[in-house]
Amino acid sequence: MNKARWNAQGFTLIELLVVIAIIALLIGILLPALGAARNSAQALKAGANARNISQGVAVYGATNRDYLPPAYTYPTTPDGFNWRPEGQTLEVESNPDGINGYAHWSYFLFGGAVPEDAFESPKTTNNGAPRTFDNPNDPFDQEDWQNPSNQTLVTDRQVPRIAFTVNGAIMPRNKFQNIQNGWGLRNNVLVRVDQITSGSNTILAAEMEDRFEWRSVADVSNSSGEGESKSHRPIVPFKAAFGDLPNVYNVPNAQGRGRKAFRYYLPTEVFTEEEMREQGAGLLSRDEFNLNIVSRAHNGRSNFSFVDGHVSLAELEETLQKQQWGDRFYSLTPAGGTGTSNDTAVYTRDEWERIGAGG
Repeated sequence: MNKARWNAQGFTLIELLVVIAIIALLIGILLPALGAARNSAQALKAGANARNISQGVAVYGATNRDYLPPAYTYPTTPDGFNWRPEGQTLEVESNPDGINGYAHWSYFLFGGAVPEDAFESPKTTNNGAPRTFDNPNDPFDQEDWQNPSNQTLVTDRQVPRIAFTVNGAIMPRNKFQNIQNGWGLRNNVLVRVDQITSGSNTILAAEMEDRFEWRSVADVSNSSGEGESKSHRPIVPFKAAFGDLPNVYNVPNAQGRGRKAFRYYLPTEVFTEEEMREQGAGLLSRDEFNLNIVSRAHNGRSNFSFVDGHVSLAELEETLQKQQWGDRFYSLTPAGGTGTSNDTAVYTRDEWERIGAGG
């Protein structure tokens, strides 16, 4: 009898409010911890993938006379790895092998033999950026802003989703032939590991910043809002030391004793968060500031893999202070193909400050 009367009474309104307040308090305490744990797990996963990339490069080098792979080339056939230097020119309209799409470094490393998610980051839209030329029958391969006219029968030899890009100073683009004789332009060259002064202090790859559903890798030359994905592009980590020249192939040889042709980014050239919001589209397609494509997803930091195989979670600014993008533009020739090794050397920030910022 007494038991039935107690059940009928139930909880009072005050008791219910107290219970709800306690639950809300516990949720408020636990949610930040759960969010931090989730972010930490995502950073660890991306870091493991960055390590996979370094290991894949090491395997590639072991079977290719210690050369690092190119960031991308135009292959000679619709499938396979083969490419030829004379099919990789400075002028887009003159590339004779361009009809076959891109062969990307992810393809050179693994050729599809490992899971595709080894190149992804769980912190990004669809785990990575799309290819330029993709599979038109698979919506996962595309973002809404990609230009439908680019969806041809050609599919790039690149993993469907890529969250990493490489250091263009050691893994070059496909500009291996200067067809405009007499201009004295620079060409790209492949780089051997033993050419690099310090493999433990030279970045190989970094996570890319995902802005506006990967518009950060879009070609911004198209005003319609549609465009190509430039996710195959490497980072151009240096700037011309003298002269405002966004195209590194046009940088002349260093003039004067001790002069160098290139320099590190200055602190004012690293975008703030506000500048990132303003310039979030087309970061990778514009060589003059595309170092800012480096991710800030992990509390302002990115996973960087290095030539020697180790991985570090760091801010972009820290890598510049430590000169971790190399001491020269290894993947470029001197202008006109002649000159000294100093014609590809790079000023550190301290060196640039000592010479009076070019004065």
